[in-house]
Amino acid sequence: MNISIVILSAFFTFNDLTRATEFLTTITPYTSDIFSLGPPVYTLIVPGPMRTQITRMARSALGLPKMNRVHVSSVATAP
Repeated sequence: MNISIVILSAFFTFNDLTRATEFLTTITPYTSDIFSLGPPVYTLIVPGPMRTQITRMARSALGLPKMNRVHVSSVATAP
């Protein structure tokens, strides 16, 4: 998406479409932030080894204690 905005911006600039260029100049910082947040958010919600490693690294960098995970293999129920 960001590449499309850059291409449009160049097209509008070279063709002297001032109003369109002003519009893109106004929205570009917002769209850039929105579309750049996708990969980090995706990485955090991905289950599995990548998420575990990133969580471990973040907790270590922040000086937080390791999380102890409790795995329950079966649940006992009353008869």
